[in-house]
Amino acid sequence: MKIASDKNLADFSEAMRDALEQCVERGMQFPLIVCSVCSNGSVLVMRTDGENPGETLAEHIEGGGFATPINCMVVDQTGGVAHVTITAGGATFH
Repeated sequence: MKIASDKNLADFSEAMRDALEQCVERGMQFPLIVCSVCSNGSVLVMRTDGENPGETLAEHIEGGGFATPINCMVVDQTGGVAHVTITAGGATFH
């Protein structure tokens, strides 16, 4: 899945939302800081409190946008950490 079009950006957003919901189900507490990295060098770091739209803290998007697999590190307010990989098939926790 290449994240360049609006549809693919929506797919990425949905996969990220699902992953964050799973983080909360696993006991992680807001606010969450998410660092998403693609093998082509695209990076997105955001903060979310679970109620408001995520706040972008840093980003660098290469010309091709994001392409899967996308590796995400999620850190919660207690220092808990999750490693999530997003592929065309969805989110996988490690």
